Amino acid sequence: MKRFLILFVVLSAINIANGQGNLCDSTARGLYFFTPYAHQLPVLYPSMPYDIFVGYVYADSIMRAYTNFVLEDSINAIDLDSDTMSYLLKYMYRLGDYSPILYEQFIGMSAKSKPFKRSSGMFIQGFILNHIQHLEIRYNIERYLTRLLVEATYIYHINVVDTAFISDRKYPSRIVYSTILDNIKGQKMPHEEYVINPIVLTGNNPMNTATINFLNNHQNYFAFEFLDTWHRRAFLPYVLNGQIVGTRVFNKPLKDSNGNPWIVPNREYIVFAAASGNSECGYKTSGLNSCKICPISNNTSGGMLPIINGNVIDEENNLGFGERVPVGLFKQLLREKIDLIKSYGE
Repeated sequence: MKRFLILFVVLSAINIANGQGNLCDSTARGLYFFTPYAHQLPVLYPSMPYDIFVGYVYADSIMRAYTNFVLEDSINAIDLDSDTMSYLLKYMYRLGDYSPILYEQFIGMSAKSKPFKRSSGMFIQGFILNHIQHLEIRYNIERYLTRLLVEATYIYHINVVDTAFISDRKYPSRIVYSTILDNIKGQKMPHEEYVINPIVLTGNNPMNTATINFLNNHQNYFAFEFLDTWHRRAFLPYVLNGQIVGTRVFNKPLKDSNGNPWIVPNREYIVFAAASGNSECGYKTSGLNSCKICPISNNTSGGMLPIINGNVIDEENNLGFGERVPVGLFKQLLREKIDLIKSYGE
């Protein structure tokens, strides 16, 4: 039986790679990662660390016992500075950090289809993240940073090798190929979780051969996609006489000051990104599920902070560390904040 399952996955992979499998809509464009479709939730392995194993069991039990409405009301009643909220954030961080795509699969499976009938993990995560950082009149950088660190399943220091532009779609996108210089969050890299090489779908060529060759020869690569039409948006504090009196909206195109693309080859970046399920590709009948990886874009950098002359550039000091911070110090400050989240109560 085990050999049959392995053969099935391999044959499915061959079909996808050759563009023969009916796994993607005819309109699908972009970068897709394929993983085995989960036939039970949570997906547990004996090799998992104990806290990760138990975290999945507890989270799944809660999702099956309560409706979305009950959970939303319960979460909104939790004090932001309470032990309960701190432990929720701790385990959300740890589960996402341990295996990002597995975590996305866990929270993203349909709540209506068997055997996954339960409250939606994506809704619950949204309830928690929105609760800790309302767009209230008194902007709180500390809460915003906490939300960003928990929401991102990948935080990498990267060097961009190349980009590809996909124009034959309603919203043109750009795919970034990079090598990882430092892993800040996301213990398992994408290539450790998918069953075949990711594919790039364009209108005329279902498989980008040069891209696949690059991915085949680099184990520490990171590939992700973003839309050129995105704007760099954020709610920032409005200060008058040294006091925060309200908020102002930061809203600029995803371009640099000279109008060039935000991501360019041969430049380093700190990237905050997350995996998310995608309905354009992958079906239960194929035995494979698909996801995409995109930056978390609701900030002044679009989730991609450039490093210029050794400094991380955070326009408007959106993360609270400064507008120009030496990259080593920036990563140290990030890790100090992360340690506070994932080690709470220890």
